[in-house]
Amino acid sequence: MERRPEEIAQLQARAREALEQLDQLEPRAPVQHLRQLLRLWHDPAFGNPTAWAVFEHVRLPSERQGHRLPTWMMVREATWDRAHDGERFTNPLQGVREGFSAPPTIRVRDGRIAQRSVTSWLREVRQLPIAILGLRGPVGLDGESWGIEVGDAFLQVRLQWWGAGPRQWVPVTQAIARLHTLLAGAVAQNNESRRGP
Repeated sequence: MERRPEEIAQLQARAREALEQLDQLEPRAPVQHLRQLLRLWHDPAFGNPTAWAVFEHVRLPSERQGHRLPTWMMVREATWDRAHDGERFTNPLQGVREGFSAPPTIRVRDGRIAQRSVTSWLREVRQLPIAILGLRGPVGLDGESWGIEVGDAFLQVRLQWWGAGPRQWVPVTQAIARLHTLLAGAVAQNNESRRGP
């Protein structure tokens, strides 16, 4: 039990890594030949952190030129059940039963979203100015943090903020909140339709 703080830190690091690499989570097949366009995350202080990634279709070298790509994009949602995993360290019986070094409990759900919804959102946010230097963020103890990252090997952008973020970012954070609603809704709708009546 003396290694508990180290084990908690390892669990948190493994969970963060899982939420940063959604294409590496099982099942891999739905996103295997797709390219990640962006990733959005939300980490409430007393809730379960969740990340969403949007994957776009790319033309594979083996596909003929006339082959049309689908008009939808894949949305992957991954949620870390932080409360459940924390029980391992507060309830000794659960810790012994599940193991203090067990991997984080990550739930993965996939869905589809119309490509036009994402491209329309991207077109909107391209028009929004965002200051990145000389800002002061809000200060607090509890609450929630948000983030978004986009990019590839040649250009990467990552924004992360606490609460509502700097007041100068309001148009951007509001646009990202709308994207969050779109992505969460697409995943929920796809998973509801699989359950049936």
